[in-house]
Amino acid sequence: MSKRILLVSFDDCLLVKQRALLEQQGYKVMSAMRLKEAAAGCENGTFDLFILGRSIPYAVKKDLIEIFRAHHTTPILSLWGPGEQIVDAVNYLEFSNELGDFVRGVRTILATAPQKNPGN
Repeated sequence: MSKRILLVSFDDCLLVKQRALLEQQGYKVMSAMRLKEAAAGCENGTFDLFILGRSIPYAVKKDLIEIFRAHHTTPILSLWGPGEQIVDAVNYLEFSNELGDFVRGVRTILATAPQKNPGN
């Protein structure tokens, strides 16, 4: 079964590229560009990974992580750049224009995440 990812970014061009790249790798991706869409996805979907784009402000990332954690225990990946503030208990991948690095980071996190039991 394909891994399910919730991808949130406030940069529409990057969101489209990252979603297409993940879908090419066989992942099922739900994307959100607005806070309300992202919050609804956090509350209503079942995901193997939650990805927060670099374009999301720190305070909004914290809010989204809190909403996501209220419903899920799966890993969270936050894309960041040097000098940006880091939220605790989240996996980080340094933002790069090299989309291959992004895919490798996602693949690594999903490979090391605890597997869910079917039916749970």
